[in-house]
Amino acid sequence: MAAKAAAAKRNDRAAPPRQPSPHVKQKQDRRRSAILDAAAGVFAERGYFNATMKDIADRLGMRPASLYHYYPSKEAALEEMCRLSGVEFCERLRAIIAKGGPAVAMVRAGMLGHLTSDRRAYVENFVFSRRNLPAGVVKELNTLARAYRQLWKKIFIHGVERGEWRADLDVDVAADAVLALCNSAATTLPRRKNADEGAALKWVELFLQGTRKR
Repeated sequence: MAAKAAAAKRNDRAAPPRQPSPHVKQKQDRRRSAILDAAAGVFAERGYFNATMKDIADRLGMRPASLYHYYPSKEAALEEMCRLSGVEFCERLRAIIAKGGPAVAMVRAGMLGHLTSDRRAYVENFVFSRRNLPAGVVKELNTLARAYRQLWKKIFIHGVERGEWRADLDVDVAADAVLALCNSAATTLPRRKNADEGAALKWVELFLQGTRKR
């Protein structure tokens, strides 16, 4: 009997953890998303170094202890929001490119997607705070940033091939310029009144006026 009991205990220890039901998993995913949104806002407003897990918990009206169940540290939250936004922005731009058509239309759609995304605070943290993460994570995120830039460069090359741009347009400079404008505008638009698609479109048209063929 003792041998059987010992074997049963070993089997219990070896058993994989029980997976949550689909309903519970959806609830957990919604909670994780809400925590990331709150963390992104707190980091953007207070600065990553000044922000605390308690600040995030207070914004959500939850106890810090409950927060640690989802993210063990603010570093873990920053890492996930940076990775998530980097992947999403690349996927969105790839989808725009895959549709084809004029490069001008691609630039307009890509810039509007960047400027009106509900993850604008994520962008601010990706741009300005990712360097605070471990070296291996920073390397991965930098790879995502380069991939995003290459997609923009691909759009400008497409426009050159179609004769849409000014004759002296440098596609590398154009890719860097659109990213600089989008990242800057993404951090200022949310703090302005009426920061809707119409406001974002003014930034887009201002950029396009300097690149299109006259």
